[in-house]
Amino acid sequence: IRLGRQQFNFDLQRFVSVRDGPNVRQSWDAAWADYETGPWKFIALYSRPVQVLDDRAFDDYSSSSETFSVARVQRKLSDTTTLSGYYAHFTQANARFVNATGDERREIFDVRFNGKLDNLDWDIEVMGQGGRIDTRNIAAWAFGSIAGYTFVDLNWTPRIGLQLDAASGDSH
Repeated sequence: IRLGRQQFNFDLQRFVSVRDGPNVRQSWDAAWADYETGPWKFIALYSRPVQVLDDRAFDDYSSSSETFSVARVQRKLSDTTTLSGYYAHFTQANARFVNATGDERREIFDVRFNGKLDNLDWDIEVMGQGGRIDTRNIAAWAFGSIAGYTFVDLNWTPRIGLQLDAASGDSH
């Protein structure tokens, strides 16, 4: 269990990553719990972003206008292969985008499969997202994959790889 100010990311940081805001890394006031038993790992977290003021010492605070929470499960299928998935819920009061303004609520579902077999490695992740900004619907998806082959018998053990990422948008 971890309580307090922290930064977090999952996997290859495609969808949940440590990121920089304007000239400063984004921190979160969060409650994080994880538990491992055998091949299983469970993670749950609830967080609110930290607003950096920098007017005086220790004046940063958690913003109640945004929340991010996650429930995640991961299972090792073998010594080199893992399957994981999570559900996340994001809220933002008074969000402003080019074509929508209002309270934002997003539901995110993500599944990831990664592993290694001899000299071949792979990481495949798919994400779906739904929700609303005021009265406007949100529907989005994303896909990310990377695969590679390492030449272990050559000097410097070079690796060739192929990465493919795709994401949806809306009609605006």
